[in-house]
Amino acid sequence: MKLMNRRDCLRSAVTLGAAAQLAGCKDLIDVLGQACPEDPADQGGIDWVPDVMFPVAAGFEDVDVAQGAPGPARIWYPTFEVFTEGGSAPLRILKHCLARWPVVLFLHGDPPCSIPNYNRHWTTIPAELARSGYVVVVPQHDHAFPQDTSGVPFVSSFIDWARNTWQHARWTDKGPKAVAIAGHSYGALLGARVATIRSDISACAFLSGPWSELNDRDPLLRGLGRPTFYMFATDELFENVNDQGLWDSFDYQKYAAEFDGNHFDYITQPPGCGKPVGSCGLIKTVAADLVTLFLSRYLGIGASRTNINVDLVPPAAPFTSGKQQFFGASRLSGLDEIKNARGCSVDLKWKDGAEAGSRHLGP
Repeated sequence: MKLMNRRDCLRSAVTLGAAAQLAGCKDLIDVLGQACPEDPADQGGIDWVPDVMFPVAAGFEDVDVAQGAPGPARIWYPTFEVFTEGGSAPLRILKHCLARWPVVLFLHGDPPCSIPNYNRHWTTIPAELARSGYVVVVPQHDHAFPQDTSGVPFVSSFIDWARNTWQHARWTDKGPKAVAIAGHSYGALLGARVATIRSDISACAFLSGPWSELNDRDPLLRGLGRPTFYMFATDELFENVNDQGLWDSFDYQKYAAEFDGNHFDYITQPPGCGKPVGSCGLIKTVAADLVTLFLSRYLGIGASRTNINVDLVPPAAPFTSGKQQFFGASRLSGLDEIKNARGCSVDLKWKDGAEAGSRHLGP
């Protein structure tokens, strides 16, 4: 008998509805036997495995050393709640019998102006990932100058904390490759260095990293050795991974999304910041959609039955219940709205083995 791999076992468990009926999956059955929450209400009636095409809601909590975290951070997670009594307590994490949530470390980089708790201003991307079945840790960290590696151990420690010590660590995926890293600006540069020291990172997503400020840019990026998504603004020359054939030299699965806009278009700047803003107000939602689709392809939710094609075009995925429709009504809204949005332009290209291509997003 051919033994099934972990993802096949989980998919079969979802299909059959009973892990104990699965042959060839003893190690997984041992885990699933203790997988369901003690209180069935903690699954919130979610009878599907959340993913990018069948999302739930997003919750978060702010933590610090008092909660055992390495430092201040906001941690996002999937939830079945949309509000709580009084609106002050964190929403409850979704505890699912057949799913565990991969961990994504998101590094914010240098802020556009002096912003207290800058990590909390990153909402669109972490929330969409959380809705799609990921736990996203967004620590508050000093921005590291391009050559500075001193912050790598500190930010890296948030991954281990989320997977092993956080109060909901039981519900994170403990697989040996169940981690991704993402970052913006200097956070992307810092994230690339974290990726080079951790074997558990399956994929990277970097937004507007000023790569040309690095004195070791080429060997650092060529050495990532795992699927990587790069997004950057057309006029921000230091971000351009096409510079001098650099992107062509990457010998791993790779994506590049070039947009007509500016460095901080991924967030809503507080009043008074004054950094340039591009003409397309959809970049933050389009970026969230593309990053979530990319990670869903290369670090999917173990029991998900959704397959994302190499071109990151969302597959046909009709909702089968009113509850799925309720949670998923606004799924991938950025990709839908950009089709007819004047002033918006994103050019996506990719190469995965022998598969390569490109497509334009926008009018």
